[in-house]
Amino acid sequence: MAPLVWPGQARASAELDRKYSLRTVGVLRSWDNVDGLFSDYVTSAFRDWFQAQSRFVFIDLSKADALMQASKLSYLKLVEDNEVLGQVSKVMKSESVVRTKVWKEGSRYRFKIDWLHAPHMELLATETFQFEEPSDGKSFSAEDLKKALQGALERLVRQVPLLASVSGRDGDSFTLDVGKNAGLRRGDTVVVATLDEVKKHPLLNSIVDWRTSETGRGTIETVDEAISFGKVLSEEAGRKLSRQQKVVKIIQGPEPRVEPVVDENQERAKEMEAPPRLGWGAGGLWLGTLSRQYATSPQVNAGRSGTALFLGAKAEGQLWLNREWFAELGLAFGFSSLNQNDLSTGTSTGLASISVTAIQSRLSMGYTYFATPELTGPKGTLRLGYQSTAYSMPSSTTEYTGPCTTKGLFLGVGGDLPLRNGWGALVNFDFGFLNTVSASDFISSSAQSVSSVNFFLGGYYRWKPRLSLRMG
Repeated sequence: MAPLVWPGQARASAELDRKYSLRTVGVLRSWDNVDGLFSDYVTSAFRDWFQAQSRFVFIDLSKADALMQASKLSYLKLVEDNEVLGQVSKVMKSESVVRTKVWKEGSRYRFKIDWLHAPHMELLATETFQFEEPSDGKSFSAEDLKKALQGALERLVRQVPLLASVSGRDGDSFTLDVGKNAGLRRGDTVVVATLDEVKKHPLLNSIVDWRTSETGRGTIETVDEAISFGKVLSEEAGRKLSRQQKVVKIIQGPEPRVEPVVDENQERAKEMEAPPRLGWGAGGLWLGTLSRQYATSPQVNAGRSGTALFLGAKAEGQLWLNREWFAELGLAFGFSSLNQNDLSTGTSTGLASISVTAIQSRLSMGYTYFATPELTGPKGTLRLGYQSTAYSMPSSTTEYTGPCTTKGLFLGVGGDLPLRNGWGALVNFDFGFLNTVSASDFISSSAQSVSSVNFFLGGYYRWKPRLSLRMG
């Protein structure tokens, strides 16, 4: 049986370390099927990312881009032509180039980013991601797109298992071309290796495997923003930790112990600025008018009616069982002084004012639908509960008054719509069902039907995350 040979292998050691230094990198102007919409976004995002990484030297390919744009061939064919890209990298002295293609597919944009090694444009790595077009008809956020592009670029670079390069060696000391910007810290241990073999796919012109062998290890002693200094800990037999070799692994050292300094005033301020976690409580006035009408029978326009100012107070609270489900309790108390008129004549009965007190209690369970992930964003509520309202009045057969209590279940829907600068709108509608009424002093028989409706429309101002003012 003939041995299986994988064509396209590169073998050496120091030569491979130099060949794949990946120090200089250029970014091609991106291609897309929406008239170049993303070109400037991609170039700007990638340039900012590479310039923030001390490991890379960014090469400006704008001159080459201009020549390619002027070509009679389509730009897509040019960026897919390895010979053309090889000439571009040679002229611009770029060891590698990054190519980006974007397709609009319905409401989504599909991005494909390739990292190519010059001069033969071997594919080092590729990364694909999708960016969703906003559903509300607004244009996409440039900042969100930049974060998505730079995140994909970082994942692309991490696919190549060469984390950094040794930029210098002097005695037992060495330097690396990365520092704090790569997450290195004092006390970390780095594993340094040399490239023994780079396997390439014979048809796809892509690198499929990196073969390395360890040459030594070192500990990081000093870390600057873009460079770090270390000391050699050990070296493999017959090998020497040298310039251009690659860091293939970083072993994090123990984190420095820092005793936290707690400022009680600052902690208290932070707590007040944080959104609530368990629920909320509210208190306020219960103001309005109290109207009452009693007819002796539906066919006869006889009875009593009256309207008066109503004054009271109420308290309510909500306990969050989890992010969506909640329990709610409400209590209210108020009083009024009512003068009644004869329903048939519309004139006052001439009797003294009737003292009326009202006590209302509500208990419900509900579900909140959040339109956005934010706790204070737009949301709708659905609740099922029990409500009791008791009116206390003196018993009088001539005035048709006496204690009256309504009870029953209710189903409620509501909404909370933040507007701007802390202002928002509230709406709530509760419809009662399975209601009963108890008023034996002036109703001789059970009621034929009972209905109960609560409607609230108002607004609020969120002064602080834990303090809002509401009116409705």
